[in-house]
Amino acid sequence: MDVKGKLRLALGSLKDQAAIGKAVISGQNGVAGDMDVAILRCTDRADAPVDDKYVHELLFLAGNSPGAVVVLAGKISRRLEATRDGVVALKTLVLLHRLLRGGDRGFELGLCDAHAAGDLPLDLRWFPAASFLRRYAAFLEERMGWGINAAGSLEPVRPAVPPSSGEAVLLLRRLSRCQTLLDRVVDCAPASNYVTGPDRLTRSALSIVLRESFRVYASFSEDFHAVRISSDSGGGGLRGASARRIAEKAATQTPKLRDFYDECKRIIAGKNLDYPYVRIITAGDLPAASLGGGSRRPAAPPAPSPLLLRRLETKISTEWVAFDD
Repeated sequence: MDVKGKLRLALGSLKDQAAIGKAVISGQNGVAGDMDVAILRCTDRADAPVDDKYVHELLFLAGNSPGAVVVLAGKISRRLEATRDGVVALKTLVLLHRLLRGGDRGFELGLCDAHAAGDLPLDLRWFPAASFLRRYAAFLEERMGWGINAAGSLEPVRPAVPPSSGEAVLLLRRLSRCQTLLDRVVDCAPASNYVTGPDRLTRSALSIVLRESFRVYASFSEDFHAVRISSDSGGGGLRGASARRIAEKAATQTPKLRDFYDECKRIIAGKNLDYPYVRIITAGDLPAASLGGGSRRPAAPPAPSPLLLRRLETKISTEWVAFDD
């Protein structure tokens, strides 16, 4: 780090300490003041991961006070809006991500509701669009629509279709949501110009993204396999343009996801990450019957020999016959 960078870091540290001291004095013996102090300590300018101690303190404060989740969401939002420092902004996003993962279902839904109501925006337009910060924020925007179920897996918080729509429609919707979130995961790929790997804070954020992506990919793979089994066993599978789009997207997305995981293995060492095996899906993995919805027709039978045409009476059948591949 050059002299200018060291001076900037020292000045930032002084500002952090001054802000913490002010919060301590102004919020003595109050939950809101304690939240301010914990947020400031979590999001200082030091190049180090967010401190678990203060994450747990925030979970305790917000989880034991009625209406405190909304207050916490507002404080995180103001911290993010007020800063133009990349480290502070990234730490604030990591803090939010950690809170989403660490709280109970009610706590998690409270943060998601605050985001949906516009009380927890993740607007970082003043940072470069190609930066990890912006791409991580885009991932969290999508992640806000997901929750951790009792089995520890991620699932969409509110399905966009009513349960009465049927299992097939819900399955297609779930597959599509998985693909959208995995797109945001792949967008978080580290810059290719890293030699020794990204900084500690970026690695910390990326590790959380990776762990969640493993669960999402497992859900996608299981549902996609169920569709294929249904089709192969004569159950009809899932028909129509939506199923076709999912299969076509999977054929382009799975190679990118495998490359993303391979790159992360190269630059993120020393992390206990259980990478899944990504099976490359091809357009032919689902039978035409499950994708086409009438877009593909059975091959026409070979034309009879001209010598036989004169002796055969041709009848046109009004019954459509589907032939197995």
